[in-house]
Amino acid sequence: MESRIKELRENRRLIQAILASELNITQQSLSKYERDITTIKIDILKSIAEYFNVTTDYQLGVSDVKRDLQGQMKMRADLLNGRKPPYKLLRNYPGLQGA
Repeated sequence: MESRIKELRENRRLIQAILASELNITQQSLSKYERDITTIKIDILKSIAEYFNVTTDYQLGVSDVKRDLQGQMKMRADLLNGRKPPYKLLRNYPGLQGA
């Protein structure tokens, strides 16, 4: 995971202090996450994924796919066409229940 966070940050030409500020964490914590010295907290992992628009699986090295564009497009089309998302999707993303 160390190289993925650092790679994402460097690709955006950000220094650690700026990214850390954006994520509301210390620069020291970010440095430890990048070097895999400290286990990253789930909320920080999610924040980084949102910030860089990548999946958490990509960050963790589980997948080389940065984002699931096909899945996002299908979900958007289903929602726009009035189709209800699958139960599993509702369970994982409770904010969609009002959609």
